[in-house]
Amino acid sequence: MFRLIYASLSDPALDGSEVYSLLAKSKSNNQNSGVTGVLIYGQGYFLQVLEGNRDQVNSVFQRIFIDQRHHDVRIIAAEDLDARDFDTWSMEIIGWPDELDSSMKQILKETTGHDELKPFELDGTQVISLLKKLVRQEGLLGRL
Repeated sequence: MFRLIYASLSDPALDGSEVYSLLAKSKSNNQNSGVTGVLIYGQGYFLQVLEGNRDQVNSVFQRIFIDQRHHDVRIIAAEDLDARDFDTWSMEIIGWPDELDSSMKQILKETTGHDELKPFELDGTQVISLLKKLVRQEGLLGRL
């Protein structure tokens, strides 16, 4: 089992309907290849965890890397795993609003030490901790 975590700047012209379309296609592609994960989208960033077979994860990442909706794509972590952390979803999204509510601010501060989302400054452990807490928050999954 393998995990890849990356962050990128999103194309400023990207809108919510395009993101949902991208998510739907990713869910279908990932389900067919056995890749699972979670994506944070907002404030101009994508922050994503991909888990699965190394070759399949790398294949998905190569498509992301050349996708024009992503800019300045950076790998945060790439590592072998004993088990997936996000095995429930072929892909799920958490919308990251411009104005955070108090619970999101608290989770962000606890897990990253920052008051705002700074994906390029995070390590893999911080990202996984952040996502695990966010997916347990009611009403965040699937929301843009």
